[in-house]
Amino acid sequence: MNYPFDVTSYETHTRIILGFDSIKMLTPELKNIKPKKVMVMCGSNIKKTGFYSKCIEYIIQAGFPYVIFDEVLPEVPVSVVMKACEVIKKEGCELLIAIGGGSCIDTAKAAGVVVTNGGKPQDHAGYEQYKIPPIPFIAIPTTAGTSSEVTSMTVINDEENKVKFTIGHKELGCSKIAILDPQGLESCPPKVVAEAGFDAFTHAFESFISLKANPHTEALSLQGIKLISENLRPLYANRKNIHAASNMLAGSTMGGMAFTTTGCGNVHCIGRHVGPLLHVSHGLAVAMVLPAVARFNYLACPEKFVQIAQAMGEDVRGLSVYEAGKKAIKAIEELCSDVNLLKKMKDFGCKEDDFEPLAQDCWNVYERHYQYINPRQTTKNDYIDIIKDAYM
Repeated sequence: MNYPFDVTSYETHTRIILGFDSIKMLTPELKNIKPKKVMVMCGSNIKKTGFYSKCIEYIIQAGFPYVIFDEVLPEVPVSVVMKACEVIKKEGCELLIAIGGGSCIDTAKAAGVVVTNGGKPQDHAGYEQYKIPPIPFIAIPTTAGTSSEVTSMTVINDEENKVKFTIGHKELGCSKIAILDPQGLESCPPKVVAEAGFDAFTHAFESFISLKANPHTEALSLQGIKLISENLRPLYANRKNIHAASNMLAGSTMGGMAFTTTGCGNVHCIGRHVGPLLHVSHGLAVAMVLPAVARFNYLACPEKFVQIAQAMGEDVRGLSVYEAGKKAIKAIEELCSDVNLLKKMKDFGCKEDDFEPLAQDCWNVYERHYQYINPRQTTKNDYIDIIKDAYM
């Protein structure tokens, strides 16, 4: 990218509060907002944690009435969003507090839009499709992965039609406040830490090499790569490692702040289809295809791969650009291996008969969207080759 001749932009609409016991800021923040009533949104597992109890204590200290909606489910079903909307309207809630992972935060985003704009989530699919500001919400993530606490979009699962769709609004779709407290990650199982962490790493990685990258997004995404690659292993080993948890939350958020502007490339293009096909989590899906896509994209921007290698702690002194850049791919595979994510699609039931239709699905989306983001031009046959690489 030749920056002097490109007009670029960067913006974010979320205030980020980071640090140990930062959830105590709930009390003064609520007193500043002065909502008549608050809805706390969470899943059944998070509700059992000590971190959740602390959040409730600080809400009580603020002195505002609240109601709990604890029926959040993975993949954000439309039915759950509509159920949450009913409670919000019935209780007259003016502020939502989402305590949980990406699904919880996305549920709050979608419910806030539907309550103020009417209809169903499907009516607002796309970008900038609604005009009335949604109910404001505070995001308190308990995973370091989706970055939903700072992104302007939410992904919803239409169970009836078996499709997923996005609701996004650059200005109105973000949380009002994101509170990043490392204590929130203590209850994460190692598997969730690894899979969410690789989703976060992929956001930073793909935003850094995106055709839409600019100096601001590059700074955020490269630092995100550094923080995640340095801290995913220790957090995977010990969820009570406050230093690693804080850095993972920060790194995840940086990737989200970057890819909101740049978008993601072929890893997400393929991963969005691999997940449903093999019935694996999004984080595992992107981890499976990331090394193969990195090998494919490397030729388009080797100098950026050198920077990625350096951010991941690789010694590239005395090496050519092409030799140094390949160290990034090696470092990614080692990180995958160390958190037990160096998997192949064949291990999860993928068959060779799946290659062609999967590549066709990717190509269809690439033509509409990813050709403007992914650094290397990609054909349907290229997708088949990448899938074969990720297969075994």
